[in-house]
Amino acid sequence: MPLMTPDVIRELNAVGSVMILGIALNMFQLTKLKVADFLPALFIPIIYYHLIV
Repeated sequence: MPLMTPDVIRELNAVGSVMILGIALNMFQLTKLKVADFLPALFIPIIYYHLIV
């Protein structure tokens, strides 16, 4: 079973998009999010997909 399937890549793109949104909100000083705390979330779609499927 391959590690990076199209479904996993799609989920990683979603997580990355949320992180980029957090960076943008920080740059515009609308909020103060610690985006580095979201980095472990990049591994959750990989683990979740392989546990479920």
